[in-house]
Amino acid sequence: MKYTIYTINVTEDDIKNGKPKESMHCPVAIACHRAAPDHNFSILHDEIEVDESGVIAECPWSVFDFVEAFDSGRKVQPFTFELELVEL
Repeated sequence: MKYTIYTINVTEDDIKNGKPKESMHCPVAIACHRAAPDHNFSILHDEIEVDESGVIAECPWSVFDFVEAFDSGRKVQPFTFELELVEL
């Protein structure tokens, strides 16, 4: 197994271009894809699905809180987190 850690920067542009309640088009998914362009991401409140392959990355609390706020229409700010992927 190969472990890769990505630094994910959710930017103001990601927030502007993201779509609430659309797991593959939210700001976090956009930022993840920019950091790891060979993968597609679906952000599910408590986990991150990669490439619809069943590979799941644990969702940091900062991401969970951001998605909850964004999907509820509250104002959110850019932030950074680390995403660890296990590639089988």
